[in-house]
Amino acid sequence: MSNDLDYLSNLLSADIESEPDNTATSPITAGKRKITEDDTFIKELEANVQAKKRKVEEVQSKQCNDLIKKHFEGTFGNSASSYDLCVTSGICCYICNQCKYTWFSASELCKKERHTIKVINTFKRFFKCVNCNNRTISFDVVPLRPCRNCNVNNWARAPMMKERKVSMEAQLSIRGGESKYLNSMSSGGEASLNLLVPE
Repeated sequence: MSNDLDYLSNLLSADIESEPDNTATSPITAGKRKITEDDTFIKELEANVQAKKRKVEEVQSKQCNDLIKKHFEGTFGNSASSYDLCVTSGICCYICNQCKYTWFSASELCKKERHTIKVINTFKRFFKCVNCNNRTISFDVVPLRPCRNCNVNNWARAPMMKERKVSMEAQLSIRGGESKYLNSMSSGGEASLNLLVPE
């Protein structure tokens, strides 16, 4: 920045020397007057550069703060929403009092026969049967009907998505127990955890 100001002051002083003096005053006073005018111009330039620098710093800090805020909102928002989805899900559902029907949309029969349909905002809750692990949803606090598979009314809360259980296809074993011809010094193919001490 100081290099730019030096360059501008050198450029202005070169312009001052090259301009003819048309005033009736002495050259010394005229030169002093122009130098003071140029000094104010340089001071204004410095002030503008400083203002621009402050503005750039403000914009950069604001952008940095916005990026940080966006990152953390996304992180906490995802974990909070995934937890909420595991527990409940807020939805709009339709109730027909004549058909005793509650579902995500009104049935075609209710629409055709013009039944009175009530629209409510409620929570969709997820449950699984304790006996047979059959999954169901309910708009009430607990499911009111028994399980379709085992006809038992024994429900437990469940996440929205079924939990995936991963099992390893091959069980890991200590070297020497997997094949009887490897490590013939082991006793009968039994695994020994104390590998540093000979048997």
